[in-house]
Amino acid sequence: MNYKSLQNIYNDFNTAVSNTSGLNQLHMFDESEINKIKNYKYPVCVIEPPNSKVSDINRAYEEYEMVCFILKPESRAHGDYYSLSLYDDCMSLFHQMMNKILATRDGEYILNDDSLQVERLSRFGNDLTRGVKVTFTLLAPSSLGFSTASAPKTLGYESNLKAFYHSSSWVIADSSSITWKPTKPLGSSLHMTHLSSDKLVSFDGVDFVFESPVTAASSEALQIPSISFSSASFTVFAKVFISQEATSDNMTLFSFSRDAQSDYFRARIITGGGTEGDLQLLVDDDTSATTDSFTSVDLRPYGDSSNLKAIALVNDHANQKTILYTETDSYELASFRDDVISNSRFIFGATEITESFVYQGFVGKLKALAIYDEAVSPSNVTVIMNNFKEL
Repeated sequence: MNYKSLQNIYNDFNTAVSNTSGLNQLHMFDESEINKIKNYKYPVCVIEPPNSKVSDINRAYEEYEMVCFILKPESRAHGDYYSLSLYDDCMSLFHQMMNKILATRDGEYILNDDSLQVERLSRFGNDLTRGVKVTFTLLAPSSLGFSTASAPKTLGYESNLKAFYHSSSWVIADSSSITWKPTKPLGSSLHMTHLSSDKLVSFDGVDFVFESPVTAASSEALQIPSISFSSASFTVFAKVFISQEATSDNMTLFSFSRDAQSDYFRARIITGGGTEGDLQLLVDDDTSATTDSFTSVDLRPYGDSSNLKAIALVNDHANQKTILYTETDSYELASFRDDVISNSRFIFGATEITESFVYQGFVGKLKALAIYDEAVSPSNVTVIMNNFKEL
């Protein structure tokens, strides 16, 4: 999605006018300046530099209040019927031009269909033109509020990328629901949603904020309802803040819920005892059930509330190991998931035992997430981690 400026809007309208048979020129200036040009090539389109507003900072769209004139010269040599037909001609030209605009750049422009107002003008300007003045609201991608937090154009390495999410884009959150669409791959249907509508993760417009679980059965988490991989290997990247806040149980970073064979995969942070801060894997697959921990890394806290950090976990089936990457080091375990994840639920921030029992809630923040359908190589992990640091 390309952010829009007034120059972008002018260029896109100019292209539409050029592709509209019967329209000869485009100008962008205020209505009061309509007489500044003496030699218009009629029929002409004039658009005013639009005012705009951002009504919802999470939508990434700016609402442009457009004023558009389509004008043709009036002739005293013709009768009333001809003069009336000029209005219809101008409306037809406006309709054709707007069809071109709304098809520009794969439909990035959205017309608010409740906003259209049409005024018919007679003997307008020094040239005594007739035509229409149409006001309407056009939604277009905005740079307001997003230029410093926008998702990068590339992660540096995107082969076998299942989904990439960034909190600056495609988040729709209200009091009862959350939908977070991936920015890549284009057209991906792996939308993340809330796990439970009565225990929503809060969204502050910048990050998702996971609160301390009130009970052991907290379900404050985000989920992809169904995800599958082509092999037993996969990689998960996240930009997070892991809190040191006291909890009633271990915290889950992410998990894949039980599949049809009752197999699962969980990555959780131990929150008590001498191993506090260890990242622990719980893996149940076709070969065995194992529990193993990265004992040389302390992930409580990891980052802080204003400085989230990148983390990655690689399930490397081919080399029979799991690798944890932080921003400063990497760690290996001999435990790994041996069978292919298929039609499993991905949950960030909780562990699902049954549909009615979800616990070990996460405490902290989430800004970005990427899931790969492969064990990403160490060199490519470095590339992606460097991109995540800059998000």
